[in-house]
Amino acid sequence: MPPEPGPPAPRLLLLFSLPRSGSTWIAKLIDSHPAVAYRHEPDSVLPLDPLPLFPEGTPGREILDRLRAYARALPHCTQVHVVGKRPFFAKAFQPPGWPLLLAAAHLAAGGLRRAGLPVRHLAPAAWGATRAGACLWKSIESLGRLGWVRAALPEATSFHLLRHPCGYVHSVLRGHRQGRFGSHVPPWEDWNLMRQMAETAAGRATGLDLDALRSLSPAERLAWRWRVSNDKALAEGRDLPRHQVLLYEQACRTPREATARLLDQAGLDWHPAVEAFVAASTRRKDADYYGIRKDPWTSAWSWEQGLDARARAGILARVEGSRAWSLYREAGLERRPPTRDA
Repeated sequence: MPPEPGPPAPRLLLLFSLPRSGSTWIAKLIDSHPAVAYRHEPDSVLPLDPLPLFPEGTPGREILDRLRAYARALPHCTQVHVVGKRPFFAKAFQPPGWPLLLAAAHLAAGGLRRAGLPVRHLAPAAWGATRAGACLWKSIESLGRLGWVRAALPEATSFHLLRHPCGYVHSVLRGHRQGRFGSHVPPWEDWNLMRQMAETAAGRATGLDLDALRSLSPAERLAWRWRVSNDKALAEGRDLPRHQVLLYEQACRTPREATARLLDQAGLDWHPAVEAFVAASTRRKDADYYGIRKDPWTSAWSWEQGLDARARAGILARVEGSRAWSLYREAGLERRPPTRDA
């Protein structure tokens, strides 16, 4: 007799953005649903090499097969970076009390690492994940690959998250000043990335080249990255089914409504656990750079105090005329509205 069919694979959800775009908070809003298995930036520790960061053209069969295999493996991931992003939530596919076990395992792993004993895996986090209703892949590496990833995974639901260019640039500059990033090379001096970016259709359409980028300030180079990366993803996502573009500031303005739209697009119902986390993550103060419990509206517009007028003008000059910036104009979010509910 043929073997009994196993449970269906979890529906795949993709949340792609540039770094420092509020994607961890947005991802955790979705992760708070009991049916979701969350995978935090797997392509940052399990690279998709040799795929370029900004591929163009039509992917070949080998690339498509690799991306499909990568997605199938996500529920089985146990790397600490991928499955150890707190807070941990109760899941319908895991026993009661499992979040406490995960928190304890994560705490122990941190202690061992500080003692010089590297811990790379958090095995309990993957328990039962193949029985989840959905698996969320959150990425800050693959925004420029959106078209290829969706070509390989046409059944997936995808979200493209954007943050105001001044907010993105301010957060990146602040993080580098505080030594928050692993690389000693500032992102605005990653010339391999800048070269790939300039060679995209979106880059070429603006006459962008490395010589021009070298003559700019760090803030202006980052503004170009914001423009080219987001415009490329917007073009590739334009006609995709089950694809949603989200402005971070809109989510910060109405968190509950934005979360409801995300869950609806993902085929997930509203749940009391989601309601509780929306409230908890927007009313408590968390000063940590990577923290997600803070007033999102205040966080979204912190760049108004952190960037001087010259830096703002340089950033906005570089994004003017882009499709990504037009979304902010259409939403009335080029600057902070008079009130949250304006």
